[in-house]
Amino acid sequence: EGSRRVVVLTDAVPTSSGLEAAAEGLAESGVAVDFHVVDTARSADVMVETVRVPTVSRLGETATVTAVLRSNQAGPATVVFETNDGRTFTEEVTLEAGRTDVSVDVPSEMSGFEMVDVRVQTDFDTRPENDVGAGVYRILGPARVAVVEGRSGEGDDLARALQAGGLEVDVRGSIPSETELLA
Repeated sequence: EGSRRVVVLTDAVPTSSGLEAAAEGLAESGVAVDFHVVDTARSADVMVETVRVPTVSRLGETATVTAVLRSNQAGPATVVFETNDGRTFTEEVTLEAGRTDVSVDVPSEMSGFEMVDVRVQTDFDTRPENDVGAGVYRILGPARVAVVEGRSGEGDDLARALQAGGLEVDVRGSIPSETELLA
């Protein structure tokens, strides 16, 4: 019977969990596990892997924007979030070797599309071309409601109550046509 052996070549940068449990499971099954660290001569790097944004936000709310960063070494970093209208949000963080998530809450101040650029800055990074990312989401304006009344004045109380709740109300004597709804 031959020997059972697994050889793991690694750069020693943790990218996920469960390695120890897997190695212990193999060892318990009689499989030898050898680890060999390979010098990859990689330069220090941090990158913006992705920018997570909500699908939509409402005017007056805040939208959580998350930069997912990936680094091959730990250390301090500055993460700058900048909206398309020039507002900036800066976070000082300590990166972990592997993945670090950094989030900010961006106020939704104008309806339309909001683009948020993200830049990460460190003293140790040697590849600036991957230090940026962006996310885009839609900011919905205030909700609009049409109150259709059979007789003039019947919908006034309802209209006032809806307006007090922050809705835009259009009081109508008849159901609007498709053209009027899309205007």
